[in-house]
Amino acid sequence: GSGTAGPYLPLAGGTMTGNIILNGDGKLLKFTPSSYDDVELGIDSNGFVIYNSTDSRYDLKINGDGNATFAGSITTQKNDNTLLVESTNAGQASLDLKNTEGHYRVITDAGEFKIFDQTDSRTPFLINTSGNATFAGNVTAPELRLQASGTTYLNIGNDTTGSTSSDGASIGYFTGQSSLQIVQRENDAM
Repeated sequence: GSGTAGPYLPLAGGTMTGNIILNGDGKLLKFTPSSYDDVELGIDSNGFVIYNSTDSRYDLKINGDGNATFAGSITTQKNDNTLLVESTNAGQASLDLKNTEGHYRVITDAGEFKIFDQTDSRTPFLINTSGNATFAGNVTAPELRLQASGTTYLNIGNDTTGSTSSDGASIGYFTGQSSLQIVQRENDAM
C-alpha cells in the first residue's frame, strides 16, 4: 500500500516515540505475559476498561460519568493514610458498606454525621450539627457498655454544670470497688 509508516517498535524491543492509535470500537491493547494473567486495556461499551481475559472479568470499568467499578478490593497503603469521599456541592457524601447480610451507608449531609441502615431503612446512629449523638432503632437488648481496667464511669453534665471531670455527676465503678457508685460533683443535692 501507499502511505507513510507511523511510529513503530522493533520486534526486538526498544523505545517508541509517538502514539499508538487503535481505530474502531472495541479495540483493546492486549498484554499477554507468560507468568501472569492476560489483560486488555481500552474502551468498549462499558467505558474505559481493564479486562482480565484469563479470568473473563472486568478488573476496572470507568463509565462516561466517571463512575468506577472495581472487581476486587481497594487497598491504599502509606503512612497517615486517608480515604476521601467528597461531594463537590452541598449534597450528601457517603460510603456504602454492603455484603449478603446487610447494607449500611455512612453519611455526612447538612452538617450531620449518620449511619443509615439501607436494609431496614432506619438511622441507628446520628450526630447532629450541635454535636449531640442519638442512638435509635428497634434494637433487641440495647446496650451501651463502658469497659476499662481501673476506674470506669459515665460523667453526666449540662450547660449549667459544665463539662470537666469535676462537673456534673458520675455513675460507675471506681478502682478496687465492686459496688455501683453515684457521685454528685456539683453539690450535696441528690
